[in-house]
Amino acid sequence: MKKYPDHVVVAGGGRWARVLTSVLCGTLPKGSMVTVYSPHCAIAMKGWVEDNNFANQVVCLSEWPSFSLGKTHAMIVVNSVKNHFAIAKKALESGVPVLVEKPMGATFSEVRSLAFISQQVNVRISPAHVFLYASYLESYSKLISKSGSVSHINICWSDSIGELRYDEAKTFDSSLPVYVDLMPHILSILHVCVSASIVDYESINLLSGGRHVIIKLNVDGVKCEVELIRNDYARRRVVEIETDKGIFRLDFSKEPGVISSISGVSVKCVANSWGVTGRPVERMLGAFLTSVCDTGVHDNCLGMSLALQSSKLSSQINDEYEALQAEWLKCELPAKAITHQDIQYVITEILQKEGGTPFLNLGETQELIRYALSGQERLLWLDKFSKISDYGKFFSAFREEI
Repeated sequence: MKKYPDHVVVAGGGRWARVLTSVLCGTLPKGSMVTVYSPHCAIAMKGWVEDNNFANQVVCLSEWPSFSLGKTHAMIVVNSVKNHFAIAKKALESGVPVLVEKPMGATFSEVRSLAFISQQVNVRISPAHVFLYASYLESYSKLISKSGSVSHINICWSDSIGELRYDEAKTFDSSLPVYVDLMPHILSILHVCVSASIVDYESINLLSGGRHVIIKLNVDGVKCEVELIRNDYARRRVVEIETDKGIFRLDFSKEPGVISSISGVSVKCVANSWGVTGRPVERMLGAFLTSVCDTGVHDNCLGMSLALQSSKLSSQINDEYEALQAEWLKCELPAKAITHQDIQYVITEILQKEGGTPFLNLGETQELIRYALSGQERLLWLDKFSKISDYGKFFSAFREEI
């Protein structure tokens, strides 16, 4: 039986699509082909393919690819989250197994619908929860399991401005609140480290307009605090778990990371398994591609339960988050300059939600808002702003107002 499909489609034209294409070219046999499908970035991706000498195995298309009969196919969806549902649905209905980058959908309803469609057409869909394949989390989990009962969990995840990953600048989807974007990672970490099964939402504290949030969860009866930050001063990936034998920390800000006690007395580098088991993305892709060729393979890490759980949790947070964000903006907008990075962050997020701005592109709309809220009629606009409830419509309709 073949281990890998004859044809793998990467749907996307951004940084992560390039990373996965590179990994596929180093994993698939020469007889397997890769198609990069991107309606808007196919030409740029073709240039990248040629520059990296992948042209003998990779083709780039702006049109939906064809799937030849008698061949095994798979698709990896890594385009914008707002397009995940449509592309994954089309792949499933074409009979093509699909792996979808996190978050699998923009809403719980989308993720649930994809799970239902997969069952109806009997074609596998899997979420790309890469941290379920991280050997350093597995090593940390073994230490925690030997240390008695868990009494508290802290997770800190921050991304710095201008961070480079795989030699490219890392960006985030500004239409997604940080907790929606990162909840699949957080639940994956909890699942590996403490075998989390029931995760309940308790509260959220919003700072800096939403680019910095602190979320309190209850994980199988254990208190858990999750801090998520965008546009921070440094990249941080830290898990601290308190047990009967003390507090143990895993810092994987630089993979594969270091495990230590909170006092810093005992330190264990977890790099020993890095070269043996493979990097997480390689292990994840290998598991998915193998499952495509052997339908008898049942890798629990490729199941839908975690994707459904994380999207449902994000939907529970949403109402409280939006209310807190609105209050923050009403308080801070009169006091802060319109050019302040936190103000710009909030306005961009609001504009990008619900499909972006209907009248202007994002940059032009931002410029109009900046003009109105820093000009002679600033107080008039602030007064109007204080009386509205739908910020998305208010900001999007600025062109008609000004």
